[in-house]
Amino acid sequence: MSFITFLNDGMESIVAALAISKVGCVRVPIDTRLNGSGIESIVKQVEPNAWITDEANADRVPMLSDEKSILVVPPAHRSVPHT
Repeated sequence: MSFITFLNDGMESIVAALAISKVGCVRVPIDTRLNGSGIESIVKQVEPNAWITDEANADRVPMLSDEKSILVVPPAHRSVPHT
């Protein structure tokens, strides 16, 4: 089973990579700065089972996903406790 991660760099990307690895699946990260034709080329080669993206990029996935499952992860809240 393969997943495309279409996430901005950050905690969400790291957590997705670890989770996909933990369940023994293949992760193909796609740089969110790529244009549509570059992404389409990768998607055709990979034929992913699902996409993992964030809210910032979710609007770009449906046109690229070929009706695959799309998981949109919420942003991680980075709060520092008050001392």
